[in-house]
Amino acid sequence: MVRLACQELEAWYLGEPDALAEAFDKERLRGIGNKAPYRDPDAVVNPSAEIRKFISEFQKVSGARRMGGHLTWERNRSSSFHAFLRSIDNLSRHGPPNGQGVPFGN
Repeated sequence: MVRLACQELEAWYLGEPDALAEAFDKERLRGIGNKAPYRDPDAVVNPSAEIRKFISEFQKVSGARRMGGHLTWERNRSSSFHAFLRSIDNLSRHGPPNGQGVPFGN
């Protein structure tokens, strides 16, 4: 299966401000999802740079490790995150169709 994040994986983090707040122990991040630039996290052009505005020490690899356990289906606003999870769910339930991989789809 091949799935690509729209811009960067960090868009998924912006899609769930509560997870950012929990992973980095910064309560002020909980409200950023209500601000216009972050309402559609997949449209943010440089998500990692946006995250660094709030978390100066943010690094991609360590950030991914911290965020992994906090991201949820229910709270995340990223449509690409949801598409990825649907593909994983479909693959786990049905396996690859005809051994040719999992088709893209929403």
